[in-house]
Amino acid sequence: MIAPNASPALSLAPPALPVDSATVAEQVSELRVSFQLENGKLVETVVSPAGFFSFWRQGHDQPENSIKWGDKTFEPHIGLKTFWREKVVRFPCSPTNYGTTIQLLGEMNQFVRRYADLPEDWLDITCLYILMTWVYNRFTAVPYLRFLGEPGTGKTRLLQVCSSISYKGTIVSGNITGPALFRTIDLVRGTMAVDEADFKNSAEWSEIIKVLNNGYTDGTPVIRCNKNTFDPECFHVFGPKIISTRNRFEDEATETRCLTLETKEQKVSPHIPLQLPLTFDQEALALRNKLLKWRFDNFDRVIVKEEGLRDLFARSGQIGASLAAVAPDEFWLKKLIDFLQRLDEGRNEESPKGMVQRALKAMSSGAKTSAKVGEVAEMVNSERKGLGLDLLSDRKVGGILRSLSFAPKRTNQGYVIALTPP
Repeated sequence: MIAPNASPALSLAPPALPVDSATVAEQVSELRVSFQLENGKLVETVVSPAGFFSFWRQGHDQPENSIKWGDKTFEPHIGLKTFWREKVVRFPCSPTNYGTTIQLLGEMNQFVRRYADLPEDWLDITCLYILMTWVYNRFTAVPYLRFLGEPGTGKTRLLQVCSSISYKGTIVSGNITGPALFRTIDLVRGTMAVDEADFKNSAEWSEIIKVLNNGYTDGTPVIRCNKNTFDPECFHVFGPKIISTRNRFEDEATETRCLTLETKEQKVSPHIPLQLPLTFDQEALALRNKLLKWRFDNFDRVIVKEEGLRDLFARSGQIGASLAAVAPDEFWLKKLIDFLQRLDEGRNEESPKGMVQRALKAMSSGAKTSAKVGEVAEMVNSERKGLGLDLLSDRKVGGILRSLSFAPKRTNQGYVIALTPP
């Protein structure tokens, strides 16, 4: 939850160089999107309704065309004008009062409900996730929000609505290359929303997966060599991501990093417009303005809270910690923990480990005292095939068995396990 007292500021930018009055160098301009000054004040890019880019400094009541600090002059990144004009990146225009955090979450709830179909138990959690994106750089690990389903099930609409009020929400789809993706994340450092529909089974998908694997925790950049100098370059890809996809990830680690809502084909609720109206952008902007003020007010007060999360699966506790940090009170915290517990139950049912455990239980119910690893894999893959999941190799199943304290032994008939672990 948000702490009542301020904690030490987190530096988001290199410290300003000291100025030597005897040898004052010529002012150097530096293009920025968001950063933190040496005195701890946040600076965010804002865009006027006319499309004019400027900075808004935390604690100030007017935008600034540029900011001088030390021997540098910071200016808004003009390269983002195209992104803003094409609605790739959404910026606020000025911080606006929001009342209380609970009132703000209520407005976000109404906005999402107005334009997208979400199960009731997902509405508040989705809003907590969006709120978390506005202070994500207070954490070292954040989860991804994923909408999983077939075309026509509303997952792209959910992505559009949620990203429109997320922190510097940036929407990309099948028209972006892998290198362009991690360069965009590195530049904007906001919430990346990826519509995967056109990526699956393409060469670019492997690059997307690398970004998703690296972007979950801070300090794991994508590294590439400069094609001209051959010097290694690091691209910052850490941050919240909203993903719309038809298929699950092959890598279980990536799977467990996602808060996954499976969308179903259903009749659109009567109150939800089939097309987003022209007023949608203005409503989203009004909420982004309030969320910017919330970021300024709460950034230094947000701290990770682990109470109540230790009883969850380790991964759920880790990804839940960032959401718990922005929960406004004990009621919201309990709502989050209850949700994560239900998520754990579902994950255990569909996880490879859970399926192996069910196969072992079924085999142990008979007279058999041992089984081939291949037999276990066959039973597991029968269940996975029925669910439309990728099949597991015998080697993968053997690794899961070892993690469950079973020790496969090599025999003439292949690897065999005792159905009762030592």
